[in-house]
Formats: sequence, structure tokens, C-alpha cells
Amino acid sequence: MIFTLFSASARQINELTVENEKGVYRVRTVFMADAPLEEVRGTLMDFVRLPEYESAIKAVNILEPPDKQTTRIQIILENCILLFCQNILIAEDISVDDDGDITARILPGWSDMRSGKSRWHFEEVDGSVKVSLDSEFEPDFWIPPLVGPILLQSDLKNHLRHFLENLEW
Repeated sequence: MIFTLFSASARQINELTVENEKGVYRVRTVFMADAPLEEVRGTLMDFVRLPEYESAIKAVNILEPPDKQTTRIQIILENCILLFCQNILIAEDISVDDDGDITARILPGWSDMRSGKSRWHFEEVDGSVKVSLDSEFEPDFWIPPLVGPILLQSDLKNHLRHFLENLEW
């Protein structure tokens, strides 16, 4: 991702949590963006630029959509836990809901995920945009037992923080 770093006043991460319960990961983040709502939403929907914002994203492929209201993408991530690295495929159907939220649903047969869904919610607050992400996914790949889930949680948190810090609008 090509980055122009935000100043502290332009973006503030208010909440960032990653939880694991029986192999299902839940991510919650809330941040403030000092930009117009449509620009914030447009940046998050500019899928081909995602690798500019996070180095773990190696490629984003736009696939044939199932309908005109949906964008289908496949993301290739490189993830390393300790010395174990692997490429992870995530295919998603993404749509903008009537309320302007972005909803993504993982396609298990096309992904290295058993299941997953995400929702980006946008709210204008005092000239800024409050962005909330709630995501849940279940990996369909080997994670080292005992320390693997803890390390994956930490890795997810670091990648998401890096992604948010490098967004530009």
C-alpha cells in the first residue's frame, strides 16, 4: 500500500481487540477518520490498493461477481507464526448495504477459511467519521497448538494496527 501517514488528529484508533474462542477469531476495531464519509468508504472499497496499506497482503484479485450488487475478491496473505510461514487465500463477497455499511462474507470453498463475515459501520461524528469493524472468521489451516492461537491473535492485532496507520484519504 502506498502510504501517506495520517497525523495523530486525522486518525485515532479507539478500540482494537482480537479474541479467540475454540478456533473462531473475533476482531473489533473502532477508529476516527478526519475525512468525508464517502472518501473513507471509498478507500476501504478500493481493493486493488490494499497491498499498499499492509505488507502481509501480497495480492488482491477481483473475481467474477455473483450479481451487480456484489464485488467478489480473493486476497492472498502471507502470514508467519514463529518460523512457520504460509500463504493464505481469502475469497469474499462484498456489498454495500442500504444503510451504507460494508458487509463481507467469506466463501469457504474458495478460501483457507471455514467461515467468516465482517461488517464495516460508518457514523458521522462532529465533522469526522467513526468507523467500526466487527469481524469473525474460522481458519481452515493448521495453527500450532498451545502458542499458535496466542501468536495469531497478536499477529492479527499488529497487522490491523499497521493497516489502519497506513490508510490514506
